[in-house]
Amino acid sequence: MKHELAIDFGSIEFRAAVPSSGIVVRQPTCVAIDSVTGDVKYFGKEALLKSNTNPDAYRLRYPFRSGWIIGEGHAPIASDFMMRARGQVYAEASDVRLLFSIPCGLSDEEEYAVAELGHRAGFGEAYLVYSPVAALVGSGYSLEHTYLAVNVGASFTDIALISDGNLLYRASHPVSGMSFNDAIGAYVSNRYHLRLRFNEAERIKNTIGTVWSDEEKRTIEMVGSDAKGAVHRALLSSEEMFTALEEPCAELLDAIHTAAMRVPLEAVEGLMKTGILLFGGGARLRGLPEMISGITGFRTTLAEAPEDAVAEGLAKILPTLPAKLPVPNVSAIACKTNSYLY
Repeated sequence: MKHELAIDFGSIEFRAAVPSSGIVVRQPTCVAIDSVTGDVKYFGKEALLKSNTNPDAYRLRYPFRSGWIIGEGHAPIASDFMMRARGQVYAEASDVRLLFSIPCGLSDEEEYAVAELGHRAGFGEAYLVYSPVAALVGSGYSLEHTYLAVNVGASFTDIALISDGNLLYRASHPVSGMSFNDAIGAYVSNRYHLRLRFNEAERIKNTIGTVWSDEEKRTIEMVGSDAKGAVHRALLSSEEMFTALEEPCAELLDAIHTAAMRVPLEAVEGLMKTGILLFGGGARLRGLPEMISGITGFRTTLAEAPEDAVAEGLAKILPTLPAKLPVPNVSAIACKTNSYLY
């Protein structure tokens, strides 16, 4: 029996999927580090539990937020995550084929290094694909048409331009879901002279965050501390979010504009039909599709399940791949293959 596993390695959460079964594992991409020795003791949900119940003994870290899994000190943790994911799905299987997503900005050398992590984790075959390509497949799009796919993740945004089964452009940009959080925190600091508590910016973003005008005006009571540590509460409005989020939105629009300029003349009409497609949890920011559409002129659509699209796409691509491929990156093969569209 053939065993296959697909992993979307997010900087906040990773998802493991199996062909024909979909997503079967969701785990936070975090570790609990021993406060005394500095050793990594627990991973995922167990790390959250241990750090919450015994914060003096363990420090919680999200090691992939500032870089990616080939960053200094991250590789052993990444391999461990892969092994644990495999064990949760295939406890007894020794020969499992792996496919996982990568950012669009890695070099060829980095891609080979990433694939090697899969072999180090005990997978017989390890392949990788760019996250926007997988997201398109996961949402059921045929890659024979023209698409501009934008995957707004927690730590960076990946953009891919695909036309007629060819990957014409790819890029990674540091603007991300956490960029929105940081911008809200900076706004509160400058406007109210308060420092937001942990995850407070995320709560504000999810509750009243918006980048496009609408009729509904929302407010939220935020909690922050002043320079002396005293706790204060203040009322924030959704209208303030336009100012707070202006800079990261400008960066995102600039990245999309750069990609759109790469569209061949013969493919412009096709892109006008398909438009810009948004994936990733960061793309859930209220008004983002409307803002991008209003500025660029291209119809912009948020995927139905933007956080899950990459993992679902990986699970569809994996069974279509030939065995023992000579290169680790299978993005070009995925763009040419439409048999995963049911």
